[in-house]
Amino acid sequence: MKLRRKLAVCFGSWLISFCVYLVLLNITGTFADDVLFFRACLISLASAICSVAIWRKFVRGGEFESFLIYVCCVLLLLVFTVFGPTFVDRSVSYHMVFLAAETEKLDMNVMEEIYSYDMLQKRVEDELKSGMICHMGDQVYGPTWKAKIATRLLKPIGYLTNTLDTYEQFKNEMETREKDLWK
Repeated sequence: MKLRRKLAVCFGSWLISFCVYLVLLNITGTFADDVLFFRACLISLASAICSVAIWRKFVRGGEFESFLIYVCCVLLLLVFTVFGPTFVDRSVSYHMVFLAAETEKLDMNVMEEIYSYDMLQKRVEDELKSGMICHMGDQVYGPTWKAKIATRLLKPIGYLTNTLDTYEQFKNEMETREKDLWK
């Protein structure tokens, strides 16, 4: 079989496994209240079976090729799991970036009421160094073009994988605290 056809089947099977992964992650997220990372790892193992089934049907490759297709698919899904839904779900830094991109500002006076000063300062320093936010004035930071791009790329992953709950809680808490602070 030609290499092009094998590559096309390989990438197509991975794409289908990725779609199955997203569907299963979204479905299980509505009723499972467990740790996202471990659930996503198990779903990666299960959805990668689709890639092997497709490979075996269209290529009729051997056992070793099927094993490699499975392992590569699982590893790709695990990398996506770590850098996609898990980051979106757990990262205070990303939540800060999303909020800055949506509201055009981050008021540290409000954030200090939610998070400890030391943890918050570490996040702000990291975001400044990475160029995600810029200093706009006294305890106020704004988004950069990097923050807006990251938000446009990562928030859809959060929507697809149903992992924006913690961000929404953070955003609501910020809005509530901001209203209380300026009363």
